[in-house]
Amino acid sequence: MTPLLRLQPVKVLVERLLRAPRAAAPGLAIRVAEVARATILHLAGQLTLEYVNELRDCVAEAASRPAPALVIDLSACPFIDSAGMAGLVTAFDRARKAGKHFVLVGLCPQVACALELARLLKVLPIAATIEVALGG
Repeated sequence: MTPLLRLQPVKVLVERLLRAPRAAAPGLAIRVAEVARATILHLAGQLTLEYVNELRDCVAEAASRPAPALVIDLSACPFIDSAGMAGLVTAFDRARKAGKHFVLVGLCPQVACALELARLLKVLPIAATIEVALGG
């Protein structure tokens, strides 16, 4: 009887994995924009543990600006992990302590689902677009 599946030694499989090309890390880019009534942080990429400190630094800078609102645009952010969610909660707290209105906008379905599962949609203010967030 011949085996249906031919097993290869683990060493061969590990060597193949090590030689396989790796995709570049998606990273996170944060662009800061100022409008009359808000500082807007446009996030592009994945908001994960690796990049949450960049968000924290940008939020700290935005909280010190004179605009009365802080808007975080997640329309180009397809993925968020638990550290990214914690970063958003920290951003919300920091903005509130600075007396700023805080809103998340442009949630893609995956990010909205993650925030909903973590029950953060009940805590973090959400708007569909920047215009809606700014009341315009």
